Amino acid sequence: MVLLGAWQFLTSVVFPGRHVVPGPVGVVTTMIHNGFFWTNLSTTLSEAGRGWLIGNAAALVLAIVALFVPQVSRAFQQFGAITYCVPTVAVGPLILIFISPDAAKVAIAALSVFFVSLIAWVTGLRATDQTALDVVHVYGGTKLTELFRVRLRAALPSAGGGLALSAPAAVLGAIIGEYLGGVSGLGVAMVSAEESFQVNRTWAIGLVATVVSGIAYGAILLVVHRLGGAPQVGTAGPSGPPSTPRGAHSPLWTAARRVTSPVVAIVAIVVAWALALDLFRLSPYFAKSPAAVWSYLFTAPSAAAHRSVLFAALDTTLRDALLGWLVGTVVALVGAALLVQLPRARAGIFPIVMTLRSVPLIAMTPLIALVFGQGVLGVTVIAAIVTFVPSIVLVTSGLQAAPPQAIELARAYNLSSTGTLLQVRARYAVPSIFAAAKIAIPGSILGAVLAEWLITGNGVGHLMAAALIGSNFGTLWASAVAVSAISLLLYEVIGSFESAAGRRLAT
Repeated sequence: MVLLGAWQFLTSVVFPGRHVVPGPVGVVTTMIHNGFFWTNLSTTLSEAGRGWLIGNAAALVLAIVALFVPQVSRAFQQFGAITYCVPTVAVGPLILIFISPDAAKVAIAALSVFFVSLIAWVTGLRATDQTALDVVHVYGGTKLTELFRVRLRAALPSAGGGLALSAPAAVLGAIIGEYLGGVSGLGVAMVSAEESFQVNRTWAIGLVATVVSGIAYGAILLVVHRLGGAPQVGTAGPSGPPSTPRGAHSPLWTAARRVTSPVVAIVAIVVAWALALDLFRLSPYFAKSPAAVWSYLFTAPSAAAHRSVLFAALDTTLRDALLGWLVGTVVALVGAALLVQLPRARAGIFPIVMTLRSVPLIAMTPLIALVFGQGVLGVTVIAAIVTFVPSIVLVTSGLQAAPPQAIELARAYNLSSTGTLLQVRARYAVPSIFAAAKIAIPGSILGAVLAEWLITGNGVGHLMAAALIGSNFGTLWASAVAVSAISLLLYEVIGSFESAAGRRLAT
């Protein structure tokens, strides 16, 4: 009802007679008249479903490997961050050039899913009650016994949020792939409707995508809750990261690990990048090698001019992205605290929250620009939306993960609900808060790039759009590399704060 009321308000008050925002009745009538776009919807669901399975399977496998071999955990997460922060609207056309159109859309959907699920699984597999693990050890259980008997089930409350969030992400990834090229699917239908100025049809397609994404989110969350069973019991805190070698907490070891881990991840990605170009024999005109990007930025005669243009664009993008991340995170933290304090409100508010995640942002960005303008405010709103949804879902799950015994103990000491929230629930939510930040920071940069690509005419997004139109693939690849490097750097900063918080809580 709230959504319908807001929709009607936009139609009647904000955009009266401008035909930018059609009324709900007209949109639903179009949906019915067009048979809910079933042919296009089935194509999109097929691509999104395959991408969801591939992305989640890869994320779970890497999370398990990281659990057993903790030395590679950070490198895996850094790799995932890079795959997540590379702007899909920029690399999508290149993927379509190199592989078949159907495989490209599945690949884009899988990339949209992978990082969110990887962070959720890594966090979930480690957030296990230490008492349960001790019982497994006492009975002679191995690490595999821990995994299948304890960790996977205990991971579901945290990982479930990531699995559910990845469903709308897969749908949106498939739509973006179709938006960039194809013959069938909701993205193709949306492009056709926009080009022919069929406003009702454009909104109807967006509404179909939103409803389907919301249903997928709810269904996955329901299955996760059924499989997860009751919350963990016990007063012991969640287990921390896997054990580290003797002397691992010394300043020298910590500094070495923080420096070598991202270096190893970057070297591995550069090597894989170069090998992929040789293995698939990709055209150097489209696919630039690491050496070509390095030359473009540092050794070519015009490298200084290239860096000047790129750094100026990055400055604008980072300002927009960090402002959106800050706004989205603050609103998400306050919202999660209120939802935990008012459990009956969650059933009514979460559908609205997930609607923000489910709406195809690539189609709704122009509308957001009409409402909030094409300047800093419009880009901030888009980056904040990308930040807000995963943050409030993961933080709410974390605040609810406190064992019932800990909550009862707080009540026995006459702690108020606010005191319980701050002194008990917040402690158990720390892993989820950092997981949300790890997802949200690359996401906010991605949202800012998308907004700049479509509406603002400045920043890295605009630079990449102009480069793609002008076939200036050197600029395009250098911009993607720069965005990925900045995202990885910010990801590492969050990881450092997470490690410090984990050591503080362990003492």
